Amino acid sequence: MFATEQCPDNLWEAYVWCYVFLPGGDVFYTAGIAAICWAIWSCRNRVTFEHIPLKSPFECIFSACALLCYWAGMMKQEDAATLRTGGELLKDNASRLMRICATAYQDEGAC
Repeated sequence: MFATEQCPDNLWEAYVWCYVFLPGGDVFYTAGIAAICWAIWSCRNRVTFEHIPLKSPFECIFSACALLCYWAGMMKQEDAATLRTGGELLKDNASRLMRICATAYQDEGAC
């Protein structure tokens, strides 16, 4: 979804990753990292404690998108619009990738 195979191993590498792959968005790095971490944590809790299995790993990404759009309301007006747009772009990319994986799974049996 992020068009890279490089994944950060810790928080500082996540900030470096954001700086390299999302230049000029310094204001949004903390919100983006927090949304992804919170979404993963929430999905993990749902599976572990509520015994509700994930239908797809994309559920975590869609949760992160919802958090970004919700948290945008706490930012300055121009930053809020940019964060909402970023959340929507991430959701669109995840949707496209999900469709590609579903098609590949149906065609070849794996994705």
